[in-house]
Amino acid sequence: MVVFAGNLSAWNQSMVPCPHLTLKPRSVGVACLLAAFISLAALGNALVILSVLYNRQLQTATNFFTGNLALADLLLSVCVLPFSATLEVLGCWPFGRAFCDVWAALDVLCCTASILSVCAIAVDRYVAVRHSLHYRIMVTRGRAAVALAFIWAVCAGLSVPPLLGWKEVPPNDTSVCTVTQEPGYALFSSLLSFYLPLAVVLAVYSQVYVVVRRTTLSLQTGVKRHRDYGDGATEVVLRIHRRGALVMDERGRSRRAHTRWLLRFSREKKAAKNLAVVVGIFILCWLPFFLILPLGSVFPALRPSEVVFKVVFWLGYSNSCINPFIYPCSNLEFRRAFSRLLRFPRHRRQKMSRVQLWCLCLLLYFNIDYEHIQNMLLNSGTTTPALFIYSLCTKSTSFCQHNAFMIVIYIIYLITNEILFVCLCQLGSFTWG
Repeated sequence: MVVFAGNLSAWNQSMVPCPHLTLKPRSVGVACLLAAFISLAALGNALVILSVLYNRQLQTATNFFTGNLALADLLLSVCVLPFSATLEVLGCWPFGRAFCDVWAALDVLCCTASILSVCAIAVDRYVAVRHSLHYRIMVTRGRAAVALAFIWAVCAGLSVPPLLGWKEVPPNDTSVCTVTQEPGYALFSSLLSFYLPLAVVLAVYSQVYVVVRRTTLSLQTGVKRHRDYGDGATEVVLRIHRRGALVMDERGRSRRAHTRWLLRFSREKKAAKNLAVVVGIFILCWLPFFLILPLGSVFPALRPSEVVFKVVFWLGYSNSCINPFIYPCSNLEFRRAFSRLLRFPRHRRQKMSRVQLWCLCLLLYFNIDYEHIQNMLLNSGTTTPALFIYSLCTKSTSFCQHNAFMIVIYIIYLITNEILFVCLCQLGSFTWG
């Protein structure tokens, strides 16, 4: 308990006092709502990342883009949103001017990475639908890795300029922290972070819609336009019989090849429909913010009220909470991976219950040394909590997956607890004895 109290005292000493701070009745409700929002976003995106890491079937080029989207949203949830929530609840910034600049840069970095990941997923779906037979040759893991590296390089390039001075003159009051609204940077960042990716997403999805609709109609009428590499366009008649599922063409290709093509096209058609939902929610969440920010920066008279700006600001953040429940949850393999991660494994060598594991995490956090914890460690054959956790993780793969998920929860709990303590100290309603 002494160690924990010392950490909190260090927090208290490093904070900047907020002048004229009063506790409003809505602050408690807002704090609870934002805490639930941040926790949901962090847990959902953590599930997506762990699913890709622990399941070989999900380690495809397509899911690398999905995992990158989840990674960007998870970083936003853990590194940005807790401090944004503190600013929202307190109405001031207690972390100082230097960290305000870092927070704003991380905000741009993570949000841009999330938006560009949605753009990459849209392009990937277009290639899968337009060139379904050659998709695996065209989109490889190596090319996906290069694309992801390019995304993060662009995001870093957009987030660094304010740290180098391309921003508004900061106010003298260090308790004030806002997003950079310098006109030049606002236009530059809005163009590269949103409007260019939005144009790519809309253009790509319109082509996906055209290809899917044209191919679907051709299958329904039994005629498909097939473009050969050397012979130009040739008409291929597909005859799909209900009983025999026989598919034949004039070149005598095997029915297995066409059956695989039909199954692949069916999956890509479903993925294209899911992409429509992703794109729609993406536009709904981010378009208001990227309309208000550049317009308000160039034309100060058009700046909205503080309440409207906050609503639009958090509407963009909400996209990071929604993403893990749209595209991954519509995939059967992701749903199975989620269920395996959330289901506590029953292993005959495992003697610790879920409640005991939760208690161990909390007791380790508070640094409490109780006798029954020592007995638990002795019964497990280890002498330290670290070795005990390691022994649990090495017993089975499924249990290791679950412990990884529990560790993520523990980290989120740690960060949330520290941020809430900052709020309580600033409000002057918390004493530590």
